[in-house]
Amino acid sequence: MAPSGKLEDPEKKPRESVLIIEDEVALAEGLAYNLRREGYDVSQASDGKTGLAMAMENPPDVVLLDMMLPVRQKRGIRSGGRVFHGCG
Repeated sequence: MAPSGKLEDPEKKPRESVLIIEDEVALAEGLAYNLRREGYDVSQASDGKTGLAMAMENPPDVVLLDMMLPVRQKRGIRSGGRVFHGCG
């Protein structure tokens, strides 16, 4: 039972989270728009440093990483812990 005393809906699942790390605003917005329409909880970062901080603070289920970001921005993301294990 939920804290409010109401029964929880067994069909309702937590929304899966996606972090988009993309420096092209129009592309990031398009991806975010479509993912939200499909029911995902979407966060966005426009650079690797910000994206890594966001992922470490609130680990997403999936990270969409722009592989064309400058190398210095990707390096921390690709080795930044278990959230990014196996990326790149």
